[in-house]
Amino acid sequence: MNSPVIIAASPIWQSKAELFSKALGSVCLSGEKPSQLLESASSLGTGLYLIVGERLRLDNKNGLVFEIDFDLDHINYRKKQVGKKNLLARALGIEKGITGVVDLSCGLARDAVLLSQLGFQVQAYERCAVLWSMLVEAQKLSTRAEVKTIQFIKENSLDVLSRLSQAELRKQSFYFDPMFPATKKDALPKKEMQIFRELVGPDLDSVDVAKRAAEVKVSRLVIKRPRKAEPLFEKPRYFLEGRLIRYDVYQF
Repeated sequence: MNSPVIIAASPIWQSKAELFSKALGSVCLSGEKPSQLLESASSLGTGLYLIVGERLRLDNKNGLVFEIDFDLDHINYRKKQVGKKNLLARALGIEKGITGVVDLSCGLARDAVLLSQLGFQVQAYERCAVLWSMLVEAQKLSTRAEVKTIQFIKENSLDVLSRLSQAELRKQSFYFDPMFPATKKDALPKKEMQIFRELVGPDLDSVDVAKRAAEVKVSRLVIKRPRKAEPLFEKPRYFLEGRLIRYDVYQF
């Protein structure tokens, strides 16, 4: 994961920028003109810049921009037709009365928003501090009830699985969406996906997360996979598949 340089969108946001600098352990530049600060930041060699204003925006040295806004349809946060027949909802046990979901790899929170919209109580974990901060700030600005109810928590999924009690492991479903290899059908437009991957880095421990979930015996684990991909770590109990995506369901 890369640590961006923090820059205030304008002088009025400087105090907020400095707070994020302390929280993230990143360098914060100050000055009157953000454009000039970007030039100064480029000399620090990071290549990523967190622009702090009303919401957080991530820029990179190539001019790419990434921002989260839950109230827009830019990243398909506003699904029009969802219900209990939704594949992911079925995989997680909505038809069996399961209401709690632990999202072990929140990412852009598209699935977390969908699950909340379906009535699940969602705890969404994200280990990247910058991405988690962007999610929390976007949540504060959202007007949508299903976004407000999500619990965004900054923690590594391996640590989550290690600390939860047996009761917590058994009473809710666990959802894991490891990052797929780059394709033409990514969750973000190609240029934005590039900066997103630049921020979070490669997903090197996805198999370890799945194995840990099996070791601690979560009641139900759902792993999202490309439809034609091999299972992440072992044969699932069963799977549900759509045109492009497959949900492997494990019960321990």
